[in-house]
Amino acid sequence: MNENAQGTESLEMVRRPLKSRRFSAVELLIALALLFFFFPFVEEVKGGDLIVSLLLSLVLLSAVLAVSDRRSVLLIALVLAIPAIAGRWINHFRPDLVHPAVFLTAALVLVAFVVVNLLRFVWRAPSK
Repeated sequence: MNENAQGTESLEMVRRPLKSRRFSAVELLIALALLFFFFPFVEEVKGGDLIVSLLLSLVLLSAVLAVSDRRSVLLIALVLAIPAIAGRWINHFRPDLVHPAVFLTAALVLVAFVVVNLLRFVWRAPSK
């Protein structure tokens, strides 16, 4: 019995750091605010495409982290985020390889997935 208790205790210690690294929707809102604030200013600046790509990647990664409460949701979000982020950067450096519709469609699917998961969280929250 004592060995079983120690085993579950060590399992909890392994799980605890993973849960403490979970991002909340606040980081996602901050990333979105940065994107919306800086986008009009850096659009015309030399190298502004790079800044917009960085901000878009930040928003998509923080969206993945905001909904990663379960392993299955995290896996689906990562599968949706990889083509969006990789497509954006490939298009940034080699526009002839990837059409913008590829990463924009992938990003829209990821955003829809994140919105559905955030709404699901709100709907299931206990009301007082």
